[in-house]
Amino acid sequence: MTTDMLSPEELMVSLPSLQPRERLDLILELLSAADKRSEQLDHLTSVAWAYLTENQLWQAHSLTQEQVKERVDWPAVSERIARFEETKSRKEHELRGIEKAWGCRPEEALGNEMWPVEPGTHLLRQLHRLSKICGLPEARNRLADATQQRMAARKRTATGKLTRWASDLHVLTVDVVTTIEQLKAQAAPDLGRRTLEAGVPRGTREAKEAMAGESGEAMEVVEAGRATIQEEEEEEEEGGEDIENDELDEETVTEKVPALSSCPCSCSSTIIKDIQNMKGNTNNDRGLQLLAKALQLGLHNVCHNHLRTLAKMTVGLQNNMSSSKLRKRLQDAWRNKSHLDDLRRRKPYWFLKTRRPETDADRLVVYRYHPIPPKTFQFNEVKVFERFTGPGSWDGWQQNGTIIIPRLFGFLNRPDVNWKIDVEFDLYRYHHRSLPGRSRLGWLRNMFYSIIQQTVRQDPVWYAISAAARPDKNWRLISYPYITKDTDPGENTGFLHLDLNTTQYIKDGSGGNLLSSSIALDDEQADGCTVGVPGFHHHIHDWHKRLVERGEDTMGFTTNCSTVYRVQDRKDWGEPIPMPCPAFGLRLTRPEIIHGSTPYSYRRRRSLFAWYTGIDEAHINLDLKETLSWNDLAACHWDLEAPSREPSGQAPRYGLPGFRFPGSVIMGSSSVIGDALIGRRKWTDPQVIRELDILLGDDDTAAHIYVNRVRTKMIQRYKEAFEQLEITETEAFGENSYFRQKELGLSMESDSDSEDMGKSEEASKDTDKDTDKDTDKDTDKDTDEEI
Repeated sequence: MTTDMLSPEELMVSLPSLQPRERLDLILELLSAADKRSEQLDHLTSVAWAYLTENQLWQAHSLTQEQVKERVDWPAVSERIARFEETKSRKEHELRGIEKAWGCRPEEALGNEMWPVEPGTHLLRQLHRLSKICGLPEARNRLADATQQRMAARKRTATGKLTRWASDLHVLTVDVVTTIEQLKAQAAPDLGRRTLEAGVPRGTREAKEAMAGESGEAMEVVEAGRATIQEEEEEEEEGGEDIENDELDEETVTEKVPALSSCPCSCSSTIIKDIQNMKGNTNNDRGLQLLAKALQLGLHNVCHNHLRTLAKMTVGLQNNMSSSKLRKRLQDAWRNKSHLDDLRRRKPYWFLKTRRPETDADRLVVYRYHPIPPKTFQFNEVKVFERFTGPGSWDGWQQNGTIIIPRLFGFLNRPDVNWKIDVEFDLYRYHHRSLPGRSRLGWLRNMFYSIIQQTVRQDPVWYAISAAARPDKNWRLISYPYITKDTDPGENTGFLHLDLNTTQYIKDGSGGNLLSSSIALDDEQADGCTVGVPGFHHHIHDWHKRLVERGEDTMGFTTNCSTVYRVQDRKDWGEPIPMPCPAFGLRLTRPEIIHGSTPYSYRRRRSLFAWYTGIDEAHINLDLKETLSWNDLAACHWDLEAPSREPSGQAPRYGLPGFRFPGSVIMGSSSVIGDALIGRRKWTDPQVIRELDILLGDDDTAAHIYVNRVRTKMIQRYKEAFEQLEITETEAFGENSYFRQKELGLSMESDSDSEDMGKSEEASKDTDKDTDKDTDKDTDKDTDEEI
């Protein structure tokens, strides 16, 4: 590709020395050459990209195809490639038209001495126009004359480079346009002369009729030239020959097109009716069927208004343009009927946005570049799990499906934090109101967003262990707000269940990733703790078959096991055993593990729950479809409001606060991962991903340094928020404030403390040793199933 072109300075020096017409001709030549060079660059780009992709050259530098696109300004490159494909198609169209008119291709018609090596689109278009109004022999002679005249005119210029460039022996676009103009100028006078020779005076009706009825060559030249030029200008780049009726497959048209009706617009009544019935159509097959009927009738027989509607309803074309352009585009759509979406992808600006594939422009809108696609985040679950739970713990987790990790939250076990935790629990106990006729059953149902709860939900270690332990390894988690456990001596606390809809889990695995976990704030003993059946996740399928055989299969959000886990089941798969957790330790359990609580409480036992729930990639849905969405849950965290569904998906059965607890305080951010865990950020946030690379990465030292830094900030944020707690609660409740009552030395007994706390200590010691000996006694009847 030559670069022997004028510089801007040379052009400006040369132009004054030329005559006005010569200046115009020169600039037209230059613009034509520039267009040609642009086409050559598009061609070169297309060939280069095809070679690169076929041979995957990016591998030489350990790159991906997407990274290559970013380096080369892919939007611009893809535009050049697409433009080349369109140019190639247009050129073929023009060449077919020339061959149809002259009986041979233009390179054969003009010969090597006149035909350029790489003809541009504009040159081919003008030759196509010329071929419609002039035969080949005359056209060849006229083009040779126009070329010689151009060369002779350029020899007068003083610039050598200009002379070399402008004295191209090959035919140029300007030569063709000059020839067309000469033909147009000669045609009209010739027609007038021939009319006078026939003896018809000029200006008379007979002259006009003679001219109107003239079938000679001159009239054909004038009219064909005008029509062709106008049509070519209107259709821009579409091109394409008209589709004849016999091109339509008989199978495509399901009924014969009726004769034109006498409606004002002269359109077929059937076509009008069919167009009206197409309102709102998005079905390609249905649209193409009507288009086929219209093409068989002839698009020229459809008025402009109905043509616009036809274009929009059948194939989804933009329709704010002339009838000739609409006809061309409808014909092009028909030619591409077998791969219409490919046409929509190549020429998206032709089509309505709702009827074409999404483009880069649609996605980018006002942005200039596509970002580098984020890498797929992966981590070693075994390494992460044992990093925080100890060597060899992974095998025990896989075998038992439950684990207790002592002192995991030991960083909270310090005097300046412990008394604050005690105050928060006492405050919510003071404000708790039990529902009439129902015991509290060891739960604080008004305590969703105490500051200590907000703090531990953001803990990176609790999160890391939970993400590693999940069977699906989903690291996009959000804490599902839940109440706290705070039992009194003598309270009835017994239950036994599965955190699963067992039937649904067996069917499709629903709920199988939702782990249950809790932090103990007090040392638990074997007579007052969680109980469970270690390893039961290996047997749940066999047990469910028994339930079905016994007619005990249920479809609840959780599965009550107090009566259906029978004596034989226990012999085969194990008794529920106590699993006491020391203060500030963590208990983690798979959802397929039967677990519950000892029947009664003999001492105070407080627990906190995070309920880390999986989020889908779109940040819309959670592990269970019955629960709230990510957006809803994030709003709950922002507003400190209780969710209307529990982590299992069921609605709260023992009352739900209708508004935010007025004394609650929002704790500040401790880390970006902590923000993601409570819905303040999405897991797609680049800062979150960077911290994940540390916390869940392969470097143990870096991960522990990160954890220590975040936990130090957690303590700081906890203390800052606690300073606001007394002010906020006192302002919210005045004389009924917990802090005001405490300051006055008045009784701090809560509403729930005045209720019947259940059985006495002596009665409590009389544990139900005969539980589940094939009886139907429902020991869960008056207890709250901890989910």
